[in-house]
Amino acid sequence: MIDLSYLRSISDNNEEFITQMIQSFLDHAPTYIQEMKTACHQDEWSGLAMSTHKLKPSATYMGIDQLLDVILQIENQVKQSGPSAEQLHKLILQVEQLCNDAYPLLQNKLH
Repeated sequence: MIDLSYLRSISDNNEEFITQMIQSFLDHAPTYIQEMKTACHQDEWSGLAMSTHKLKPSATYMGIDQLLDVILQIENQVKQSGPSAEQLHKLILQVEQLCNDAYPLLQNKLH
């Protein structure tokens, strides 16, 4: 589910930096997801794209490949003319579930 090897490689295995990045994901991902939900509900596609993009680097750093795949799907949907709000809402729920699954695993890495 999570693979911190990329984060470890770019930080030269700096535990303090890794801890900060994990904590940042835990602190900010729920806010980004809420922003995504709100933007989708309001058919605010540029806002959805912006909120989704904020989550993308964290998904990469945390090595959550499934999350990154769904984020890319959202980005592709938003780029289309007349994106499907229903489809985007389902994808956002997948993002939320993947993050909810990752939170306890990442919290364990902090201890």
